[in-house]
Amino acid sequence: MNALEYLFETLPLVERMGVFPSSGDILQALPNADACLTRLRERYAAQALEIDERHGLRMVFEQWRFWVHRVQGEAAVVLRVDSRGDVGVLGDKTQELLSRLRSFTADQ
Repeated sequence: MNALEYLFETLPLVERMGVFPSSGDILQALPNADACLTRLRERYAAQALEIDERHGLRMVFEQWRFWVHRVQGEAAVVLRVDSRGDVGVLGDKTQELLSRLRSFTADQ
């Protein structure tokens, strides 16, 4: 059993949430979600350890990750940001990504 498996088997859920803090799902109006996902991928791909585009765009980095996906039937996306136990990184990256999403909205 590795350390992560041990952690998830022994810690209560509320404590595990502190290990991987999350922004939760943030809804952002966005007229052109496809262009947004392309621009985010271009901006962050060089630093990403993993990229998954099966359901929107999911990118994993050393200390954080994000997932952005379209909202079916709406001109909007949902953003979720998680960090590896660092609330400061979580706040910084959430604000950074929201700023980028809002700038894409202003460009439309």
